[in-house]
Amino acid sequence: MEHYPTLELDEDELWFLLSQYGSGIIVGMYDNYHGRRSEEIRAANETAFQSMVQHGILQLASENEVFLAEWIISLLGVCHHPVHSLIVQYQVAGEPLRRTFIHYGDNLIVELCETEPHKYLCRIVPDQEALIDLFDGFLCSDTNLFSGEREFRLTTSALCRARDLCFKGNLQGAQNALISEGFEEEQARSLTRSLYKPVKNTSVIVIANRNTTETQHIRGFSILEGADDLWILNLYEENGEEEIAFIPANAEKVRARFLDILPRRSNA
Repeated sequence: MEHYPTLELDEDELWFLLSQYGSGIIVGMYDNYHGRRSEEIRAANETAFQSMVQHGILQLASENEVFLAEWIISLLGVCHHPVHSLIVQYQVAGEPLRRTFIHYGDNLIVELCETEPHKYLCRIVPDQEALIDLFDGFLCSDTNLFSGEREFRLTTSALCRARDLCFKGNLQGAQNALISEGFEEEQARSLTRSLYKPVKNTSVIVIANRNTTETQHIRGFSILEGADDLWILNLYEENGEEEIAFIPANAEKVRARFLDILPRRSNA
């Protein structure tokens, strides 16, 4: 991945460049102009402009003209107006929450992520295989776990209640809440352990066909990796109530589910 074109910018620089494409919601960063006075915006833009000239990102052609490399123009265009967007959010135990945003153009895939507060990385992802490599670490490829349990469902309200009790350290209460939902004692104990001390939590969301209202849709799934169990979580609506399906998984199944949800280059 490091051999492909990469752009590293602070938030003022990135927003200055993206704003040249017009207004719009950029999935992956906040509106950097929101809540700022006009003089603050002008000062930030001037500082960003001078910094990018100094670093060779913007090249002065004359007193009134600047050039931007074609690959940067293409990369920014995809971030501003993607066909599809992929959002991967993950957290490893003891580490901060991380988010990575992948934007699909007609012929280009671009990664956008905040590497540290107010600092962004944008880079071209050459193909789907490189995308798989990019997410390899948090797709559970390094685990030998396989959940031997059968698939089960839990209402989102019941899951939130159990998670809240785990967050408060009330493991017995969480276990009892699951038992009241029809879980067997060992099954409730096992899920409580995973909810209380997850090794890794991952969510994957695709916003497909963003420019076509009639076919635009959102799909996704989550992954819960505990010390002893690995689950793929799918959201369903049953009789007006949201339910979560816990599907037993291993590394191969997680990878297959990820591949299945990825957008295609031209339509999803």
